[in-house]
Amino acid sequence: MNRRDSPALDIFALVVLGCAGYGAFLGYRLADGVDSSIPNEMLIGGGIGLLIGIGLLRIGNKVFKRLGIGPSSRLFGNAGNPFLSPQAQKVQDQKAGVLTGEDLIQRQILDWLASTRPDIFAAHIPNGGHTSWRASHLLRVGMVKGMPDLILIGSRGQVGFMEVKTETGSLRKEQRSLQNLLTARSLPHAVVRSPEECDKALRSWGW
Repeated sequence: MNRRDSPALDIFALVVLGCAGYGAFLGYRLADGVDSSIPNEMLIGGGIGLLIGIGLLRIGNKVFKRLGIGPSSRLFGNAGNPFLSPQAQKVQDQKAGVLTGEDLIQRQILDWLASTRPDIFAAHIPNGGHTSWRASHLLRVGMVKGMPDLILIGSRGQVGFMEVKTETGSLRKEQRSLQNLLTARSLPHAVVRSPEECDKALRSWGW
């Protein structure tokens, strides 16, 4: 399930600001007669309003994910919930069945291979996007940090690897080390950001 772009999360962001402003206003009214330019009641009211707004934003974001609706690019771009780290956001997306970023590109590449190059067997090597406990468990049973996202096997027994990245994505230290290892073993590998780049890499490999 892919996200449909929607201004829904932006609207909830405005609700956040509205709740904070209304809370501050109520605090100011409650502080009528207090000799202070920013009375404590105003700060307390604004804080409560902000917390309510943030709560609505988080709840709304979860609902939108279930519906396959993503945020518009005006306030948050493709960042999803602004209160989650990128890693936590990716885990939440996976739980909700939402494909974004590298996952979405990878799905597009696999679909392209299946329809255009059925002679190539391609499989994903799961090595990222896990919780700390899950990642620790996988490392104990043999997962290697930095392994490319895809392994490809040609009809003549060729083996190649592809690392999927977004337009702005770059290789991590572990991934560069694995790339060097593959080069030393004369195994073809490439960093791809679209089905078109996948096709270009396969042609450069002579597949």
